[in-house]
Amino acid sequence: MRLAIVLIFISVFLLPGAAAQSGGTISLWSDTDRCHMYAEPSSPFELFSCWIFIYPDAEGAMCLEFQIDLPDNVVLIDYELNPIFGITIDPITPWVAPGASWCFDPCQTDWFWTHRTDLLAMNSNPSQITVIPHGDTESIAATTCLGVETEMQVDNMFCVNQYCGIITPYIPRLTGIGLATGTILVARFEPLIDSAENRFISGYVQAIEHPEDMIEVIESMPNPIGDGSLVLTLASPMTDARYYLLNANTCGRCDCGLTSKPFYFDDDIAADESSWGAIKKLGR
Repeated sequence: MRLAIVLIFISVFLLPGAAAQSGGTISLWSDTDRCHMYAEPSSPFELFSCWIFIYPDAEGAMCLEFQIDLPDNVVLIDYELNPIFGITIDPITPWVAPGASWCFDPCQTDWFWTHRTDLLAMNSNPSQITVIPHGDTESIAATTCLGVETEMQVDNMFCVNQYCGIITPYIPRLTGIGLATGTILVARFEPLIDSAENRFISGYVQAIEHPEDMIEVIESMPNPIGDGSLVLTLASPMTDARYYLLNANTCGRCDCGLTSKPFYFDDDIAADESSWGAIKKLGR
């Protein structure tokens, strides 16, 4: 009975041109902590690893469909398929055109990796490994535990012989800073911090011209006015008439979620409660 259900899912999943809702992400990383998305071999012909990670839709993922595009100067040497998929009849090789489409049991409801690849850079030229649509269905898709097809968002490219950042980040970035008191800041992030993955982990402020003036954020909480911003409490008061940099870690695993924004602290303005939430930041 289970095999029949899986076969039905597979037949629906592989139908080309079917409308799909948005859900889940796919990303490429050089480590299992998902901290770095690049490899800079010290010399040509040096092995490096690239991991394919999936963050499922809220309803999970039980089928995947995508293709990995390797640049001309990168050669696949070996790969490991995540043991959660069990023994497969045919190789699951998304880097071979037209890509890979497969289903698995049990359905996955949290971060998981599909492949660890061992790659070789043939020269020192900069290049990128990218996730592209499956060649037959033209989709980057996942099927949820309920059998609903979703379009996965591609979160990044993987850079070789160079550093690169995220293309379409799900990691929140600082967009505004408001002053409440010398120890209270109001911070706004985009996208809003509203889930287990998008959350404020830690942070500190540092005076730009006085780097020894560094103050830790000891508490964060949602703004009571309900606008999606956060109220941050500092361990000690800031010094009047100084330019500060707020550094916030919204990732938690490493520095991949570090986001910063400068602002000017004016004690007279901060003491005026009517200025709470007012944005006073540089570069606006």
